[in-house]
Amino acid sequence: MKKIENSKIYWYAVVSVLIISLSGFSQSIDADAPMKSNFLTSNTDGNEIDATASWNPSSSTSLTINLLNSDLLTVEQYDAVVYVITTTDSIELDDDFLNKENSNLKSKYYLGWTGAINAAQKNKSTNTIPSNYNILRSSVGDGDIIIQFSKQKDPLGYSGYTKSILQNDMIVQSHITIYDVDHMEISDLTTIVRHEFGHALGLDHSTISDGLMAPVILTALPYISECDVYDVQVLYGGNEYENNACTT
Repeated sequence: MKKIENSKIYWYAVVSVLIISLSGFSQSIDADAPMKSNFLTSNTDGNEIDATASWNPSSSTSLTINLLNSDLLTVEQYDAVVYVITTTDSIELDDDFLNKENSNLKSKYYLGWTGAINAAQKNKSTNTIPSNYNILRSSVGDGDIIIQFSKQKDPLGYSGYTKSILQNDMIVQSHITIYDVDHMEISDLTTIVRHEFGHALGLDHSTISDGLMAPVILTALPYISECDVYDVQVLYGGNEYENNACTT
C-alpha cells in the first residue's frame, strides 16, 4: 500500500492535479477535463430495462474479461488497463485534505478493482462478488465482461459506455466501450476504465458529484473510494457497514 503522508503544503501545491507513479507509469488527473459516461441495462431480448443487478458466480468461477481491439492501445495503455482491474494498491489521505468533517481520520482509495473487491468481501454477502478474472486479448466479442476499445468518438460526447445484459435479475454479460482511445492520455484511460468497470460489476451512477461513479467525472481523485466499496457490498446483499456515512 502506498500512503500519502499528512502535508497540507503538498496538497495545496498540487491543487487539482494528483500525480502518482505506480507500476512503471505515471497518472496525472486534471479535473478541468471531465469525462462523461453512459450506462444501461437490458434483458436478453435487447429491450432496455430500468433495473439494478449484480453477478452471482460460484466462488470458484473466473469471469472472462475480453480486451477487444486492444491492438489499438499502446503498450503503456494496455498495461494501465490491466492494472486498473488487477491491482490491490491503495492510498490513504487525511480527511482534512478532503474537507471532511472527521478531520482526524483517514480515507482509503483503491487504485484497482481487485483491491476494492477484496475489501468488500470482508463482509459476507448473499451473492458472490466476482473476484477471479481471466483476462484475454481478442478481436472477437466473446467474454463475460467485454471491454471494447474504439478510435471513434461518441456522437453524444461520452468517453465510455456500459451495457449490461440481465437474465433472472442477474448480470450475465457486460459490454464496455471506450471511445477515442488513440487520443486518450493514460490518466484519462485509467479513470474511464475504472468507472466503467464499476458499472460492469453492477454499480449505477452516483449522485455524489465528486465521486468516481458520477455520470460526469469531476473528481481530482478518480479512484475507488470506501463509499464505492460500500455500494458494492450492499449491491451484492451484504450487511451494511456500521456507522456508514456514504450517501448515494
